[in-house]
Amino acid sequence: MRSRPAGVVAVAWTLVGVSGLFAFAVLRLGGRGVRTILEGLAPGQWLVLLVLTFAFVYGEGVMSLQRRWVPRLIERARSLRDERRALQVLAPLYGLSLVGAPAKRLLRAWLGTFAIITAVLTVRTFPDPWRGIVDFAVAGALVWGLLSIAWRAPGAFRGPSARPEPASEPEPGRGDSGRKARVPDELHRDDGAGRAPLERDP
Repeated sequence: MRSRPAGVVAVAWTLVGVSGLFAFAVLRLGGRGVRTILEGLAPGQWLVLLVLTFAFVYGEGVMSLQRRWVPRLIERARSLRDERRALQVLAPLYGLSLVGAPAKRLLRAWLGTFAIITAVLTVRTFPDPWRGIVDFAVAGALVWGLLSIAWRAPGAFRGPSARPEPASEPEPGRGDSGRKARVPDELHRDDGAGRAPLERDP
């Protein structure tokens, strides 16, 4: 099924908008980190820089962004092709699960956003060069995430639109997961002795 032009534009707007946020953060944090390095670090500070950068790039960049967060972003962008126009206008926020997502995911996304803001404000209180060291490590993780978005971006334009997420979790006893297994009719038939075939004596 061919996607509507507006849906394709919405997918592109999702990816460009989110990538722009990443790029802006990389330029700010990475720029400060590079300036800190150029000003000179003590041997112990170099060790902290290397360890922290590896921890952030692997822990946040690879394990979190590449393996979990970016695939979800691509899935959200793909599903946006058939969403209503209001959500397509808010495409970057939709991709970040800040709008148009189930209640639990909305809560997690907004709590995560506030946690990031709190972390940024906390790091700003660090003295130099520690603030620059942390900023450089975070920028490294964001660069990895940005590369992951670029690598997976073509998949958002290919294939059928992803199934929109339900607004709420299914109630117990409803849907496929709550449906009782159907017992074959043969098990309910009487064999003439008042017992079902499975109740015969060996």
